[in-house]
Amino acid sequence: EHVFLCSSILGSIRIIHDGGVVVGSTINGVVDNFSDYAAPRDEWVNLTFVYTGANETMEIFANGESVGTLSGALPLPFTLLGNEASEQKGWQSFPFLTLDDAWFYPRAFTADEVKTFYNDTKDGGSPAAGASGIEGKTVTIPRIAEMGVNIDGERDALYDLCAPQAMTEQNLDYFSGSLEDSTGTFWALYNSSYIYLYVDIADEDIDYSNENPQETWNRESIGVMFDFSYNRTPQYEYNYASNGDKVCYINLSGDGVLVTYHMYDKDLKNGLFDQIEYKTVSPESGSGHILYEIACPIPEEIDIEEGGHFGLEVIATEALGGTRQGCVSWSEAGSEMWHYSDVLGTAFWGAKDGDSSASAGTLTEIQAFDYKDCGDNTNEELQYSHEDPNIKTALSLKPLDGADPVGTWYDFDINVAAAGDVEFTFLYAAKDDRFMDVTVNNETKQVTCPNTGDFQTFDKVSVTFQGVPAGAQTLRIAAPHDYADDHKTPNIDVIWYGAPGAAPAASAGEAASETELLNKSWDTIFVDYEMMVDGRAGDWLAENPVEGDIEQLEVRGWAHIATPINGFAYTIDGGDAVKSADFIQDRPDVKGAIHEDAEGFDIQIDVSELGV
Repeated sequence: EHVFLCSSILGSIRIIHDGGVVVGSTINGVVDNFSDYAAPRDEWVNLTFVYTGANETMEIFANGESVGTLSGALPLPFTLLGNEASEQKGWQSFPFLTLDDAWFYPRAFTADEVKTFYNDTKDGGSPAAGASGIEGKTVTIPRIAEMGVNIDGERDALYDLCAPQAMTEQNLDYFSGSLEDSTGTFWALYNSSYIYLYVDIADEDIDYSNENPQETWNRESIGVMFDFSYNRTPQYEYNYASNGDKVCYINLSGDGVLVTYHMYDKDLKNGLFDQIEYKTVSPESGSGHILYEIACPIPEEIDIEEGGHFGLEVIATEALGGTRQGCVSWSEAGSEMWHYSDVLGTAFWGAKDGDSSASAGTLTEIQAFDYKDCGDNTNEELQYSHEDPNIKTALSLKPLDGADPVGTWYDFDINVAAAGDVEFTFLYAAKDDRFMDVTVNNETKQVTCPNTGDFQTFDKVSVTFQGVPAGAQTLRIAAPHDYADDHKTPNIDVIWYGAPGAAPAASAGEAASETELLNKSWDTIFVDYEMMVDGRAGDWLAENPVEGDIEQLEVRGWAHIATPINGFAYTIDGGDAVKSADFIQDRPDVKGAIHEDAEGFDIQIDVSELGV
């Protein structure tokens, strides 16, 4: 006889009545797992199940104590509490138990956390604040795409993925003369390389009068603590962290002076300190907001796994007359972090891009091997890895030998937060120009992936779909419908999607990519408005050398790429790119002969001060 505690269509955790009331789990049609633990009859028992996906083990706790471990994958997520129906259904039994409270958490608890949780709930109480069984403040920080955030002191829209964290705690025992006139808010994000913090402090008496800029604690500043060793010892002296502790403690003043007391095991030679990026924006005095933005590197040996956690604290100095008068912090224990902290707050590694939705200003990242389905003719082999360790795999779109390319496709689940235009950017590799069909919302576009040289060199190409409805959608990438020996497919590594313009862009002064130069005209020189095309410009210049100073250049032509053209740009000797939609020139002849998305350009450039 089997009674479900919780289940899905794939399996369950259940009570099995087989001469005893045994706790176990099942993968439907595959295996029944039995533990050695038999639940007592006629009394309440608190059962906790902690599943570790990496090891495919589930530890069972009864009333806070470990009573056994089962091996084997658990078919998560569960979607149902109890039995599917009140009546007996096949081998499923009438319920012979009473189920009171149930809690589910998106991470594995430690044994100590399970014990704490049991103590908090055994007499009908509620879980500890934050519903995590962990003491102190908690926050879940979302994971973002690898291009990260531009550290410029402006709060990027990506920070909206994180719930704002209030900084209001004042330690009046230690700072009896605290001004109590500061408050703050911070937001946090991360990717595989950095933790990003944006901190906004409101202060009525901004003071940088201390003459030693390195004494950041006596000026308006913030202190930030990351503790990946997760020490929970009361009065642990973080500023004297012992060798081996992965603790980062940095101070940054509002006028842009960065100091650190230690950077992971007090070793500045590992180069991580030099990788800290930061920007501050602050009035020199008076009342106002002090803005801090920091990107702090994560040591390579730190295990970044969704649901995992580390110690975190953010505090701000209240300075007046060149000395510290008080602090405002995220958690109560953080107010003395300058000396030690009883127990830091806790940050949990969150899911990618928060809710995995595309919205204005944000990007969602998909690894190519995270597809939900593929065609029968699809070659699912791993082709090559990128030299960047953050890029794991490359998925081949190549059809099976002799197979119909129409059956070569991969489908991905996407979630569009708001109806509108959605841009898809693909990290790809291609030996010679390659092609793929991309389908969203029943619309298919063929995308050209220009030659990157080999299948271990990657570049990006984008395509935009207009008027995509909000909600769940399917992205399909497929071999081109006209696949042939000279019309083959690329390897795809990572896919980003979001509002147009949210994709990683070329930096100022960077040359346009090959993608932007596809299907271009050869209109290089105009002579009395006659185009010198197909190489004739070189001949013309040889016969008509330019004499004297050149004061102005005019560049005309047209281009057609896989996405709508919003403007053109030029650079001079690798300088900053000058970009404008005004450079677009209406060319009905080009649209008629090439494509309706093709655009002409006419750019007039003043070079009188260049001496050419």
